[in-house]
Amino acid sequence: MMKTTEKIFRTAAAAVLALSGLLLTNAKVSAQSVGFNTRTSAEIDWKIVKGLHLSAGYELRTKNSLAGVERHQASVGIEYKVCNYFKVGGEYIFIGHFNSANTFRPRHRFSLNLTGQYDTGNWKFSLREKLQLTHYAYDLNEFQDVPNALQLKSRFTVKYQGFRHIEPFVYVELRNIFNAPKCSATWSETSAAYQFLGYSHAYLNRVRTAAGFDWNITRAHSIEFTLMYNWVHSLEIDTNKEGTELKSLYWKTKHEFPLCVGYKFSF
Repeated sequence: MMKTTEKIFRTAAAAVLALSGLLLTNAKVSAQSVGFNTRTSAEIDWKIVKGLHLSAGYELRTKNSLAGVERHQASVGIEYKVCNYFKVGGEYIFIGHFNSANTFRPRHRFSLNLTGQYDTGNWKFSLREKLQLTHYAYDLNEFQDVPNALQLKSRFTVKYQGFRHIEPFVYVELRNIFNAPKCSATWSETSAAYQFLGYSHAYLNRVRTAAGFDWNITRAHSIEFTLMYNWVHSLEIDTNKEGTELKSLYWKTKHEFPLCVGYKFSF
């Protein structure tokens, strides 16, 4: 049994690393665009009645190369299992983010989750759609950053539940933004022509792949280990505060490798 489990873990990890390596090989990546960081979290899940759960959690994220704290975040959520194939939920997250200059920049995030799931034998398949609105509660340049970002995350997960305490899983997640800033200019050092067109730019701005496992120590205590790869793609706009002068306009791609460990207490 243990040899089979180890083989599954190694195969899943190898698949994620191979995919990450393929993407990195086909992209022109600078040292500044690749980062490794960690995420540690703790969560409490309270079953109020059958099918209805309340949750609360805390997460700490480090900056790339473990160069300090990137964010603290606290969350509260609710989820209801409508039937064996469908769940609905909502969540609020307070994000205490620190930028590269270590300036504190708080955010408020609200989300609605819809999840369809199907079990066949020991295999569980699920598709989660998460619509989220993030309010940036600090002073920003509204001609280059949207104050209230509307995004959709679509995650497809496959989990194996044939072992007694260990549940390996893999997933892929796509994130789309619907209201990024838009402009009409093609930037050059000598060009002053620029027009802000509002918040109508929609595009795929992140692809995430992950492999990991849940370790169900007891019915109440579990730990989740996950290795992620994030491909993040965004249009970087730099303007003056008045929105009349465009300083730069370019697409930026980042490659991130978060290692995540999370504890969960259920009652």
